[in-house]
Amino acid sequence: MSGDTLFSLGCGRIFEGTYFSRKKPLNKLKKLFKNTKVYCGHEYTLANLTFALEVEHSNQALKDRYESCVNLRNNDQPTIPSLLELEIQTNPFLRSDQKIIRECIMQKFDSKTATDAEIFSYLREWKDSF
Repeated sequence: MSGDTLFSLGCGRIFEGTYFSRKKPLNKLKKLFKNTKVYCGHEYTLANLTFALEVEHSNQALKDRYESCVNLRNNDQPTIPSLLELEIQTNPFLRSDQKIIRECIMQKFDSKTATDAEIFSYLREWKDSF
């Protein structure tokens, strides 16, 4: 599952539509069985991990995943497929409703309040320029 909607630790860029139109299918994907395999269209895992750690540097699951993925890539092994359960624990685009991510985004974008859609859009904008 996923094509370019959901990447390992990321999501596709918004070329058309709105940020809300991208967040909606991601929320649907989150409701699938946790053991659902995530096959995405590109091997961006390490780059997405670097960004995710910038957003949520205290997430131990992210740190563990970084080590695991570096070992895989150093041995010419793919990091794909991923599991939905792991994505829910580590992918900032699936966690944009979490307090720690909201606080990071509001601080970075100097926002006192932000809707879920605004948090998601700020997160995607940050990734686009990362």
